[in-house]
Amino acid sequence: MEIARLRHFLAVVDAMHFGRAADVLGIAQPALSRSIKLLENEIGVQLFDRSLRQIQLTEAGRLLAREASEIVSREKLAKKLARAAAGEAAKELRVGFISSAAFGFLADCIRVFRQRHPETKLQLFELMPSEQIRMLASGELDVCYMSLPMEGTEGFSTLSVLRSTSVYAAMPTSWELARRSSIRMVDLAKQPFVLSDPNFSRTWRNLVNTACNAAGFSPNIVQESKETLVVLMLVASGLGVSIMHDEVRRLNLDGVKFVRIDDAPDYITTDLSLVWVPEAINGTLRDFIDVVHAEGTKRQKINALSADRAPARQ
Repeated sequence: MEIARLRHFLAVVDAMHFGRAADVLGIAQPALSRSIKLLENEIGVQLFDRSLRQIQLTEAGRLLAREASEIVSREKLAKKLARAAAGEAAKELRVGFISSAAFGFLADCIRVFRQRHPETKLQLFELMPSEQIRMLASGELDVCYMSLPMEGTEGFSTLSVLRSTSVYAAMPTSWELARRSSIRMVDLAKQPFVLSDPNFSRTWRNLVNTACNAAGFSPNIVQESKETLVVLMLVASGLGVSIMHDEVRRLNLDGVKFVRIDDAPDYITTDLSLVWVPEAINGTLRDFIDVVHAEGTKRQKINALSADRAPARQ
């Protein structure tokens, strides 16, 4: 079975139209139709139902689409690994990240890395965690920077960079609770919540829900967003409260007060971590990991000094 024919098949699946798929692939429609027909003959089943006004996948076609996508993704990764093993990998680094994990720290790491490796082409992609994991597995990304734990990272290499030691409630500065230096989870029981979209960060959302339930209430969610900045803007507008890890506090958005939650359970804290495919390690990626590890160690020391100098909790 030729990889090219699987790519042709997946293009038709995406477009559900032979003409549009041919345009995307840059080949003539008759050539694409012949390729699909050869694939059907090779497998011995019909992949598309062409009797309808719009083509549809047969049951066999739906099954092949799932498997073909995995095969094509693994082929991309295999080529990348082979080039890296031969010492032919380009000086390029593709980094995926989520916005809530990137404030301040990642920018510092990128700046230091570019100073030390100006010849490396650096590409940054802000993506949903699930999309980062998919692209990492397929070889479309070299490394990801995200909050752990995260579903789907089993089998990858990880490096904990920054440990979130405190959890904060982001609330409108006009609220009476915002005048306090710290609060307890139960203080939020009757407040409206603005939280991350579960499709964007299911693990963090589940942790927040579990922590609220442990405090004896379910959060009254009035708005959701996949963007951390949008969540904070909604908080600033007075719509509700959100729960976030301490790194987000560096945004200092007008209208938002971050108040420490004293009794937030340990399991709600997160590790801001690098994630990569162990077989895909090369010199460029190793240099980046070293920079992030060093900057993380430096940041942890600063945070520890700040904690020592902070006034006692009230």
